[in-house]
Amino acid sequence: MIRALACALVLVACGGEVEPAPTDPVPPPRRSAAQDQALRRMALDVAEAQVCPLLLDRFLPLPEDGVVRARDALPVVEGRLWVSACQATRRGDALGLHLEGRGWQRVERSAAGPLGSSFTVRGVVRFDARLDVEGEIDLGYDPASRRASLVLTPRTAPRARVTPIGAVPVSPDGGWSGIIGGIGGLLGASPASRAREVLEARAAITVERELARGATFQLDLCTGQLHGTLGALADGEAVPPPPWDDADTRFRENLRVRLRDGAFDLAGPFESPLAIDVEVEEGEGVNVAVLCGPEGALHASAYFSSGDARYPDSPHRAGSFRRGRVGRLEVDGCPRAHVYFDPVDPRRVTTFRYRVRDDAEIEPLARCR
Repeated sequence: MIRALACALVLVACGGEVEPAPTDPVPPPRRSAAQDQALRRMALDVAEAQVCPLLLDRFLPLPEDGVVRARDALPVVEGRLWVSACQATRRGDALGLHLEGRGWQRVERSAAGPLGSSFTVRGVVRFDARLDVEGEIDLGYDPASRRASLVLTPRTAPRARVTPIGAVPVSPDGGWSGIIGGIGGLLGASPASRAREVLEARAAITVERELARGATFQLDLCTGQLHGTLGALADGEAVPPPPWDDADTRFRENLRVRLRDGAFDLAGPFESPLAIDVEVEEGEGVNVAVLCGPEGALHASAYFSSGDARYPDSPHRAGSFRRGRVGRLEVDGCPRAHVYFDPVDPRRVTTFRYRVRDDAEIEPLARCR
């Protein structure tokens, strides 16, 4: 369950509708579990020790930008945050978490420019991020579904800082905006400089707003499967179903990804052996490459330095999956495997779902019928 908590805490950067960040903490939901202070302190002790080891060096998914999601739906992934620093600290009856990392996110935003002009940022933006959140941790249990819950409810407003790396893909919106875009540098107010300011402000507000909703993480005692979602759910409320909603197959990661404007995706690391199920839902197809050991981190570092997204030269395993059929890539003998995805045709929007299977034998934690 701590793995689900760690991974879902940052499934927010640059995503969602931009609104002012809440200033008041989210009220805790109704929960029927025993509110024994000793049990809550136990959960805090475990989280303080285990969250950061599970987060460090992982590529955590970020949702599509500017989309208001229904409460019962998981987001489509259009970016990643690579966690480079993490600090979890017990603060009385709450847990404080500080995260730092680099990432990328596909963005499409319009904003006002200098002298009555306007511009649009459209493309993949690289960024540095710093996140701070402090919240209470509660336990819950739903006997009907045999799901145990861990709920994080922020008690103070989260804080975030997001800074773009390198050039921002910005263009004037035509007409007068195009003229101002051409001379903006001479006036010290170019669309590019204004775009960076807008991205920093809006991304920080969005992250703070999403984190302020809290998060719920549920463990199915019959299957051993972990589920997580943003938002503090009450007893009896189930987390949204994943893209591969198959109760008989456990997974380590289960996501829907959209690639456009030259974007790629990089997941992991995962310990092998592993099997990856892939189904392309939109576009021509997707190429998949498995990178071993340090190769995934080296590939990501080169991208942050140059901005050049390209298919890896010598993957451990590789495959190409076309729309209309479910494919599988099996991997063995690859410690700390990273999985790289890019579109067969980069000119088309490509949407696919993938699942990294967990085929270990299921040992129920409760007597289930």
